Amino acid sequence: MLNLSQLVQLIYTIPLTIFYYYFTILLTYKIIIKKDSYFNNGFYPLILLKSYADLIDITNSFISIRFPRWNVASQFFLQITWLPYLFYMEICITYNAMLFCSLLTSLNRFVAIKYPLKYGYWFSSRMLKVYIFITLSIGIIFGCIVLTYHPYYQWSNGAQGYFVSFKNKNVGIFTVCYTFILYLPCAVLAISLNVITAFELKKYRNKLSINVKKELPLFFYSIVSLVFFLLFFLYFLFRALHTIFYIPMLQKIAIIAIPWIMDIQTFGLFYSSLIICSPLRNMVLFKGVDDN
Repeated sequence: MLNLSQLVQLIYTIPLTIFYYYFTILLTYKIIIKKDSYFNNGFYPLILLKSYADLIDITNSFISIRFPRWNVASQFFLQITWLPYLFYMEICITYNAMLFCSLLTSLNRFVAIKYPLKYGYWFSSRMLKVYIFITLSIGIIFGCIVLTYHPYYQWSNGAQGYFVSFKNKNVGIFTVCYTFILYLPCAVLAISLNVITAFELKKYRNKLSINVKKELPLFFYSIVSLVFFLLFFLYFLFRALHTIFYIPMLQKIAIIAIPWIMDIQTFGLFYSSLIICSPLRNMVLFKGVDDN
């Protein structure tokens, strides 16, 4: 039976997911089918990529991890031994995409504000495809490595439900490696890019052109994305620290917090984009985009 917090999650997850699908379909039409020049600006395609990663993760996690974690039809899931493998391959790809989208968003704003003449090159269609290819390749490689540790459903007294664990406990070593070798430098780089961009905007705040002022909401979105990125990074950091120093409390916090962290990283950032970016808000309301 669901507890109160799980029931609350279930109630808001379904309508928010439906609306998120609606938004993603519209943005896909604008960018990929219609090839709208306003939305094909190097920034909104990153939001579209993030939307795909979010929805794949939300849908798959709802089926393969939230139901077992809520102890719903647990015996059914315990019999499907391949589902944890599918789940971890998916989250390795989508989690990596979410984190790299945040980093690319920070880079996007940095280049747009500090090196506007180079923006057309670094965020051209060709370069975006390169970024996407690298992001997906890293995620797939991580996924293939993780599968060698043999994921399976295990009961958690802390979460009072099933979660995906590993038969080979050496997976913790791999967690430490990718957390400190890849994700920590990405976090530091994203912070640095946003700080430099903020100082650049402050330095020229009295000389901002109309075009640069239009970039401010996108920079605010980059800041929000960074905050959520760091919160997401804490999940990996807690798991890594538990592996190194054996601190069960950190592991317990990570297991309990990850559903809420993912809701913030997916739904939270999505609805923040609607609040901050008026073109996206106008799009879902079928209003015209103001180019001025």
